[in-house]
Amino acid sequence: MIKIKILHWLLFSLLCCGNLSAQLDIPAGFQAKLAATGLSFLTPVEHHYKIAKVYKNNLQPYDFAIRQKKDKVEIRYLVLPDTGKIAGGYPHLAFSRRTINLASNEDNEVASTISIIQLSEKILTEKYRADWGAISFFKPKKSFGNTRYCKLVTLYREGLGYVYTFFLYNDVNVDFDAGYDLLEFKEWEELTE
Repeated sequence: MIKIKILHWLLFSLLCCGNLSAQLDIPAGFQAKLAATGLSFLTPVEHHYKIAKVYKNNLQPYDFAIRQKKDKVEIRYLVLPDTGKIAGGYPHLAFSRRTINLASNEDNEVASTISIIQLSEKILTEKYRADWGAISFFKPKKSFGNTRYCKLVTLYREGLGYVYTFFLYNDVNVDFDAGYDLLEFKEWEELTE
């Protein structure tokens, strides 16, 4: 009987430690930006993410980064709370400017191709609770990311701000399923609590 209790305790301890190691230690500064912008960070459990080092980048600064080990994708986040000084009301301009600034300008037709998808009203409201959003795919400039591809997801919510999520990866066959959607705006009711 004692051996069974010890075995159960060991299994319980291993499960608890495994769950704790899956948690990400999000820096306080990034948490403050998330709160100021009314964003929820959905802690990943399935994809085994690790925090990645945030490097100073003059081309495109960012606040926080994680790395997905299985697909070898680095995900960088830039959160800009609406302070009245950013292009509020014109998110398409900020998105276009950022995409063009980060996309490679090599003289190669494939390298300079940019694809843009405008998110539907249904996806914006049901999935992200955003007022505007778009996705761009492009080859990033080497000074931003030394990968073959970048997927930029931009979301905007009036009065709250912008969130830019940069997915840097080399394998074109990466399946960006729901496990990669880690940020969403909170419901208005949650913001007033």
